[in-house]
Amino acid sequence: MIFFAILCKAVVWIVVFRSALKADGRGMLLWAAASAVILTLVDSFSVAANLRLSAHLLTLFLYLLMAFILIPVAWKMRNGLVSAACGVAGALGALAGVNFVMDLLRGLVPFLNR
Repeated sequence: MIFFAILCKAVVWIVVFRSALKADGRGMLLWAAASAVILTLVDSFSVAANLRLSAHLLTLFLYLLMAFILIPVAWKMRNGLVSAACGVAGALGALAGVNFVMDLLRGLVPFLNR
């Protein structure tokens, strides 16, 4: 089930990314926000099902950060290579990057509190 959810996140990112590139400015921002919310919801049912609310908010923040950097850059540049690079980076972030950063930050917190 988790494997299917992870693959589903990559497919969602690709569909939303391509749709956002075809939209106008406001539509692009709405697609970016929608992608972050959808990816967070998929995470909350699969990978982060038993975590606290703070972990879900951190995941949402990281997906928002990823979406609001990669999608506007690709939308503004209108270059095939830049769009492909942003799409691949986002797909990798949706596959495992955001969860890796979230686990890394959660692991560093005890060391920062000393």
